[in-house]
Amino acid sequence: MNMLLEIEKLSAGHGDAIALHDISLQVEEGRSVAVLGRNGAGKTTLLETIMGLTTHYSGNLRFQGEILNRRSPVQRAHAGLGWVPQEREAFPSLTVTENLMVVHQDKGPWNLAKVFALFPRLEERQANLGSQLSGGEQQMLAIARALMTNPRLLLLDEPMEGLAPIIVEELSAAVMQMTRETGLTTLVVEQHPIVALAMTHSAIILDQGHVVYSGLSAELSRDEATIDRYIGVGQES
Repeated sequence: MNMLLEIEKLSAGHGDAIALHDISLQVEEGRSVAVLGRNGAGKTTLLETIMGLTTHYSGNLRFQGEILNRRSPVQRAHAGLGWVPQEREAFPSLTVTENLMVVHQDKGPWNLAKVFALFPRLEERQANLGSQLSGGEQQMLAIARALMTNPRLLLLDEPMEGLAPIIVEELSAAVMQMTRETGLTTLVVEQHPIVALAMTHSAIILDQGHVVYSGLSAELSRDEATIDRYIGVGQES
């Protein structure tokens, strides 16, 4: 097994507030991992910490065997970390194609043709401005833009939030296709456990900044007691 990301006894947070406590996690290359938990459990903080956007208190974060503890967010991005934040952040005055090409790094399989094949809606709207896209199309653009940097690990922060069921289904299929066809490793924060577990290989559950579950997604999807205890059916995550 080739571990792409290794987190060892990591504690981190914002300012003086520690949100993650003694977190340990391994992500194998080519696998997809769901990060689940109730609101405030530390899910988004975990992704922000991987990207270097929080205060690092203790522990180590290794990516491709290299310790990233002191590296800036820009250095981490150049090392192969891709980031899709909740805010989506399309450039409103640029066309879809311009949004994609402005970040393109020609160091891997992802290019304009490949992201358009993954998201045909974007190809149909390639001349539209970012401000002219629907919420679902903006989310597709945010994911496609991250792919254009050709990351080794893609971090997705609640990519399905606020989207219609048909768009959720489309995006879920795209995430699975990314992993299957190119071996891209993904770490997905998602508030709906059924959606998250269906599109990932394994899962962790965070509760008050601690990892309280780690295992296969298929097994967790059958463990209603654990889902109920730490996430709650129908609750916000």
